[in-house]
Amino acid sequence: MAALQGEYEQLAHVAHMAQQNHRQGEYAHAMTRASSIRAQIEESAREGEALSRLFPIIMDKYNELLPSCFQEIFDPSLVQNIAEMIDDSPAGFRLVYKHGRSHSSQWSFIRSAEEFIQSVREFFEYGERELLAEHPIHRDAIEDVSTHLIQSLQTEEFLQQSIERVRKNPSIHDPRALPWEYISGGSLPALLMTYYQRHAPLSAIQKPIRNAQDLLHFLVEGAHATAHPALMFSPTHAFIFHPTLLPSNPAQQIGQMQAFWKHLKIDQEERLTDKLSERLPEQEAALFLHLWRKKNMPRGLHLLRASWLEILGSDKEPFVDGFLFEALPLLPPEAAESLTQELGLPLAFDSWLTPLEFREQVKIGLIARQGAPFSSIDIDATIADFLRSKGLAAPQPILFADTNWSSWLFGLNVSPTTGALELWRFPRTAMSGVPMNGWFRHQCQDSWTLFHRPQEYKL
Repeated sequence: MAALQGEYEQLAHVAHMAQQNHRQGEYAHAMTRASSIRAQIEESAREGEALSRLFPIIMDKYNELLPSCFQEIFDPSLVQNIAEMIDDSPAGFRLVYKHGRSHSSQWSFIRSAEEFIQSVREFFEYGERELLAEHPIHRDAIEDVSTHLIQSLQTEEFLQQSIERVRKNPSIHDPRALPWEYISGGSLPALLMTYYQRHAPLSAIQKPIRNAQDLLHFLVEGAHATAHPALMFSPTHAFIFHPTLLPSNPAQQIGQMQAFWKHLKIDQEERLTDKLSERLPEQEAALFLHLWRKKNMPRGLHLLRASWLEILGSDKEPFVDGFLFEALPLLPPEAAESLTQELGLPLAFDSWLTPLEFREQVKIGLIARQGAPFSSIDIDATIADFLRSKGLAAPQPILFADTNWSSWLFGLNVSPTTGALELWRFPRTAMSGVPMNGWFRHQCQDSWTLFHRPQEYKL
């Protein structure tokens, strides 16, 4: 365009001088040539304007197709020989070409520069076909742009610039990164920086956790830092912290839990043992009862628990403590019947019930009465609150997070036998639970982190 413009201006000058000197032949030739060049300039201007309008269309189409053609996936094979890497738990990521297909079995792993260039070329050829189908009037321009793109892809300069760009990316901490594969520190902060394409770490608060009391202090601090669900992680596990689950006075709630277990009277040891045997595998239950009945009748919660563990083994502590939490206090039949009358659903019972068994029987009765398995009332929560209000179920633990495991919440609970604060997992109404002591010990080897500004990562 610039060359044509320069030639046009030169011819216009020649024509002007020829006209002044009355050289009609030279003037006519110069004007004819200038008119031709002007027409070329105007045609180029029109083509340029059309191309400028087409360019956003081309870019939008390629941006639209990109997610259906390329994806980064976890590739553990990339971190087999990385002794020199300093990140705690590095993870490898590989680019795959999806060919526009949704089923992963039809995707192609990109493992070399040649495969990378070939995949990118196929992507632009695919985009060209889509653009020609949608904008046939711009065929020449689309084909011209695609041809230049594909030619540039196959130069050494394109490959080198691609490698330089990925290694300069501040969210990728791998000096050997390639456009089709890289290693990112497996620590959650590094992975989140990569995932959200951030140039700076997420805002976070941290605290070394040595025991459940440290964890409680950290949770209270976290609730002051954010009122919204936020990502939290221990040394090996990520989950969602829910500050609204925390009670306004955790110390008072802990006191209520400790008082409940301290003052609980146990006088139905054999019935409770029978209930425990029902939780055992069928092939173990009979032998367990036989061995237990050969002992002197243990009195009190501590001795009863010890007698069970002597038979079952110390590895069954979480099972036994979880059972005690959901099974006490046992409800005699007449007391259970009286409770159902208060609930407006009189039922008859012929055996002692655990609080959890009472809840299930009431649910069965309610479903039978209304003739449908659904209800506008949260039956589980209603019965849990009802029993707790009467001291007939263990007090509500301090729930604080979605575990990231199906149907479980994290909570702090008082051990039924030691009175110590422990980390447990619970279903939503927390009428049953499982101690996490073994798992928690492994999480007390380093700091816990809370990303207290969820707006930074759109949780």
